[in-house]
Amino acid sequence: MAHGHTSRNGAIPRWAYGLVLVLVLATTACAETLSSPERILTTRVLALRSRVIESQMPDPQDQAVRCEALPFETVELEPFVVGPEGPVDPTARDPLWIACNLQPAQTISSCVAEARPTTLADIPACPIPSPDEFDPTSSGFSEPPSPCSIGRGGTVEFTVPVSAGYLIGGDIEITMIAAGERTSSERCANGFLADPPAVLDDCLLATRALSIGPDGKLIELARELGVVGIDAPEQIPDADRNPRIVSFKVGVIPKGDGNLSELVSVERGSTIHLSEGDILHAETVASPDDLQTYFIIQDDGVEAEQERFDGSWFISWGRLASSSSDDPLSVNEWELAKHPDDDFDRPADNRAALYYVLRDGRQGVDWWWAYVDLP
Repeated sequence: MAHGHTSRNGAIPRWAYGLVLVLVLATTACAETLSSPERILTTRVLALRSRVIESQMPDPQDQAVRCEALPFETVELEPFVVGPEGPVDPTARDPLWIACNLQPAQTISSCVAEARPTTLADIPACPIPSPDEFDPTSSGFSEPPSPCSIGRGGTVEFTVPVSAGYLIGGDIEITMIAAGERTSSERCANGFLADPPAVLDDCLLATRALSIGPDGKLIELARELGVVGIDAPEQIPDADRNPRIVSFKVGVIPKGDGNLSELVSVERGSTIHLSEGDILHAETVASPDDLQTYFIIQDDGVEAEQERFDGSWFISWGRLASSSSDDPLSVNEWELAKHPDDDFDRPADNRAALYYVLRDGRQGVDWWWAYVDLP
């Protein structure tokens, strides 16, 4: 995660580590190694999103929701789980969620790795912190257990604890482990927590970083709690926020015609009726105002960086013109015709799915999907 505060007491600032990428591992993807990565043949986790839902600081109404959180704030953690037939209700997979404190020099997925071997039964529940219970003068920071269990559910809430590591650049590693078709969540989790890990083929696993900040507010909070000797950062960026897909329009190029119909707006989860061989023309727009400036350390000082859009397209059947985009306007064409990677001449139940995941180069993410029904 890239942030913008200066080093304190010789510690390495968190923005010295550039980008922490969302790591999405679905072991069921082993069956897809011979097909294009944008093709959804089995259940997969395409993204994890964090949203601050109980805030310690006022957020402007017109700005996107923060994905970066302060101690004592509550975030909602939500996965985007999909399959060939459409989005999958994650509750059906009984996900387990684990939080683990990342030190500044640690990379994503290394926190749980250092805790191995362990078992799900040995991981304590994450406590719900309260500012009223915090006293830095008694024995310094009372570090929260790490790793700890957030709980289970398709979407969960997590209240960010207080840790000394956050003041020198630490973040939180969030891991979701979900059941497979034949394997329970507990068995999946215990296999993942073993040393060496043994993740079974049908388990779902996704890991991402939950960034702690923004840095200026984090230091203000520390001072309010009585922590002294912390210098204010020279550059204080805004909190990292999720980007927003502001519109999605589609048109049709009928088979053998070549003429694009008028574009119409469609909502998430809409169903579009086409004929086999037609081409669905899709245009999605992200808000360029959501691209934020942040700061990274260089040998000659602090340098401002700009977020960049990274859009990914996925389909369950057919032919896709492109799998990625880096512009606010992302245009794609989906031909409703059998691809060599397709096992069947037509999609199951004559319904195919289209997914779009938008990232901003840091921790922000948004997504959109639609269905196409063939006659």
